[in-house]
Amino acid sequence: MILLFKLILLTGAFVASNELFRRGGFWLGMAVFGLLPILLTPWWIQNNPQIGLFPWFKLYSVLTFLTWATIARFTELGRKTWWRQAIACLLIINIFEAVIQDATGQHLAHWLLVISGVLLVVTLPSFRRCIQIDLRSQQHDMIYLGMNRKWIVEYSVWNAAFVFLNFPQIAGHQLAVLSAAAIVGMVRPNLWLQARGYTLGTSLIILVSFPQQLVEWANTEHWSSPYREYIVSVVCLMIMLGYTLLFVQLQLRIRKESNRS
Repeated sequence: MILLFKLILLTGAFVASNELFRRGGFWLGMAVFGLLPILLTPWWIQNNPQIGLFPWFKLYSVLTFLTWATIARFTELGRKTWWRQAIACLLIINIFEAVIQDATGQHLAHWLLVISGVLLVVTLPSFRRCIQIDLRSQQHDMIYLGMNRKWIVEYSVWNAAFVFLNFPQIAGHQLAVLSAAAIVGMVRPNLWLQARGYTLGTSLIILVSFPQQLVEWANTEHWSSPYREYIVSVVCLMIMLGYTLLFVQLQLRIRKESNRS
């Protein structure tokens, strides 16, 4: 019960962090996700001597995404199509980083998640012109046109399963991060990617800065077992297969209607 309360508290904190960076403007975003990591990198390396390559790639790819997105939101570069398209490409790179990590696993559960991750990319709403900047709003929100609640749920389930299998000690912490972005996405799906970036970036900075303290505060390693890993991976794959079938049916219907017109 205490752990559940902590995770609810974390979820609320990450929802608040999203609003902070959504409204904070250019300089806050650049300071926290651009300048601060440069200054803290030596301490992070010293403070996390046992971290493997994947967490470092994940950390700096997310920080790159947020810096790129901040520039897009508040400068003239955000008007350039190729700059906005790169944001969607960074999302795909972020997913494939996890897919590669699972591909190095030696158990069937990891390979089931590899399939789920690939299907997630295949069913990603079209990203050619999906990223737009809402210049009419004071916040200059980064809008993902075409994003839908079903895909957000699929992503959240897959990512939660990935963390559960690979980093069970912080599975609860990352579940709170995913839930915070999903809450935003359920209300306004086109703001989900922006919320996902800010909540994940904030959580990773905190995690790499205070790894031992955060794990001790909300350690969920006891959730994990080989049996539960297989159950989670199978359920995740079944959900992804179901969504993929609906996605293919929808695309065929759209193509058929297009041919008729």
